[in-house]
Amino acid sequence: MRATRPVSGVRGAGSVDPSSSALRAQHQAEIDALLFGTIVQPPALGFSLASIPLVVVDDTALDALSLDARTSDLLRAIDGESNLEAIIAQTDLTDREAMGAVEALLALGAIRLLPPNER
Repeated sequence: MRATRPVSGVRGAGSVDPSSSALRAQHQAEIDALLFGTIVQPPALGFSLASIPLVVVDDTALDALSLDARTSDLLRAIDGESNLEAIIAQTDLTDREAMGAVEALLALGAIRLLPPNER
């Protein structure tokens, strides 16, 4: 029977001695990579009240979306010429409700926003 000797940096079956600085750095890099998505803030949507919304789907597609009443109200006010500020003023929505409706319509792909200087 052959004698075995301990291997440096190894404890027991399959466990590694974490005292090695290179190993600690590797573990920290792995932890940082796992946490990166939870730490970094997503970019802001980046639209302003001066943006001009355009409806980019047809009526059949809009009917299939099953929008709530507030979002439908905002959508009906979009004429392709007025900016968001003017459209919101035409509705009974609060600013928060209106921005929520705009975000929902953008996420559904029902509208797109033109920057104010593109019209």
